[in-house]
Amino acid sequence: MSEDVKTQDGEVSTDQKDTKESEVNFDDMTPEEVSAFVEKQKAEVIKLNSIIERKGKIVKDLNERVSDVEDTPDIKKTPDLDEAKRTERLELKVDYDYPDEVIEHILALGGKEALKNPLTKKVADKMAEDIKSQSATDIPSGPQASVDRRIKVSDLKDMSVEEMEKVLPHKEI
Repeated sequence: MSEDVKTQDGEVSTDQKDTKESEVNFDDMTPEEVSAFVEKQKAEVIKLNSIIERKGKIVKDLNERVSDVEDTPDIKKTPDLDEAKRTERLELKVDYDYPDEVIEHILALGGKEALKNPLTKKVADKMAEDIKSQSATDIPSGPQASVDRRIKVSDLKDMSVEEMEKVLPHKEI
C-alpha cells in the first residue's frame, strides 16, 4: 500500500516500496519490454479510470437519493396533506370531537381503522376527556385573567379600598 509523505520542500512523495512498479529497473530492460510495460500500465490506468467513473456514478446516484429523502417534508409540518389524510383528520375532529393531540395518536395507530378496536376507542375517548377537562380547569393568567374574572358583591364587602381599586375598572381624576 502506498503512503503519502511530505518532504521538507512541502511536496508530496509516494513511498511505493510494496508495489512491483517501484522494483522495475528500466536500464536492464529491452525497448520491447519497456514498451510492453508501458502498455500494461496504460491498460491498468484505463481499468482504474473506468472503476472510478462507475463508483462516481454510484455515489452521485446515492447522493441524489439522500437529497430526495432530505427534501421530503415531514407530514406533520405540511399543510398540504394528501386528500385522504386530511379527510380522515377532519372526520375525527367533527365526528368524534377529538382534540388535535388525540387525533395525532389515532393517526399514528392507523386512523379510523384503529377505532374499530374497542380498547383503542376507549383509550382515545379517555385521552380526549382528560385533555378537555384539563383545558376547562386551567386558570387563566396574564392580562386576560382579570378580564375574565367575575367579582361578586360578597367579595367586595370583604375587600379594602386599595384592593377594590386594583380589581375594579375606574377612571382616575
